[in-house]
Amino acid sequence: MLPTALFASMHHLLAFLVISLLAMELALVKPGLTGPQLRLISRIDLAYGAGFGLLVLIGIARVIWFEKGAEFYLASPAFWAKMTALVLVTGLSLPPTFRYIRWGRSHRADAGFQPAPAEIQTLRLWLWTEAAVLAFVPPLAALMARGF
Repeated sequence: MLPTALFASMHHLLAFLVISLLAMELALVKPGLTGPQLRLISRIDLAYGAGFGLLVLIGIARVIWFEKGAEFYLASPAFWAKMTALVLVTGLSLPPTFRYIRWGRSHRADAGFQPAPAEIQTLRLWLWTEAAVLAFVPPLAALMARGF
């Protein structure tokens, strides 16, 4: 019983962390972005990716070894909708990450670097779309846990 509660707690805390880190990216990616801010955003994005990966791994462990068992979840349409949303979030997170890497490589020593406003606008669209899809995950998780 205790391992189940610990894994559930870790899973929920990681979900809050991932959502918070994405919100931080959204707050920081704006016109006028500078080189030092880019380095901070890159570190936040790295933490986001690591947290998201751990969230998925712990979720898989919960499906296989804890809670109601894999058969329960694999038969749930809500489970598959949640998995689809997570795959979409993963795909949507890649273009911003690649952009941060590209900017970091091109402007490593350039403290005066500022991306073009159009690039910032495109990046914000990716981040907002990612956030919108991620917002579907908690309700789908609640449905999934209740057998839908």
